[in-house]
Amino acid sequence: MMSVQLRLATTDEDRAAAYKLRYDLYVRRLGQFLDEADHERGLLIDDDDPYSYVFIATEEGRAVGTSRLTLCRDKPLSAAARQAFDVERFDGVVAEEDMGVASRLAICPEYRGGRLGTDLLAKAYEMGAIEGLELILGRCAPPLLNFHLKRGAQHYGDVDQHPTHGERCRIVVVTSDFDYLRKTRSPMLAALSRRTKSTDIVHRIRPCLANNAVPAVMPTLAASPTPPRVGTANVL
Repeated sequence: MMSVQLRLATTDEDRAAAYKLRYDLYVRRLGQFLDEADHERGLLIDDDDPYSYVFIATEEGRAVGTSRLTLCRDKPLSAAARQAFDVERFDGVVAEEDMGVASRLAICPEYRGGRLGTDLLAKAYEMGAIEGLELILGRCAPPLLNFHLKRGAQHYGDVDQHPTHGERCRIVVVTSDFDYLRKTRSPMLAALSRRTKSTDIVHRIRPCLANNAVPAVMPTLAASPTPPRVGTANVL
């Protein structure tokens, strides 16, 4: 294989390639987002994309992976999203403009099981650190929770029920919690070290995650030595 190139999708061509890859993996293969997708053009694009950082991985000009980071200061969370992420638990501690959402991680099947998923997340987390975010929110399917826990995310709250995709676990990356990142040997430590803010707030955030134990729907994953093969339907 040629080397995979990761970059911020800054051109219309790169963004279209990311949206087409999402469509192929989420819509065609998984049958998700059927009501939201642009079937005529074969794109999976939504209202958050114009306000988001989109990252793309290519090999020999072909898109093989993508991820996204949306800053809440640029695209405030909807009422439904606030409920889905249980944002109220952070009220008075972290302002919404200091939050972001990582989503739309998608990887071609032949590239799963390697570093590409980690590298695509690292791009999003690094941008969040540079932008001064305190929290990077996300949700994942239960079988993929262990993948995220091994990469510095923390689970919090109850398992949420997505109206069409089933159970989703709430996860969050606390960009200032370097002690946690070191303890878990997170490969995201270098990316999040781009943060320049004081880390004092971490002591106020931790109590908000007091019930962040691995949920009962996944009693064995926390001890699993091998993360699942991450692909689509990862962070929504």
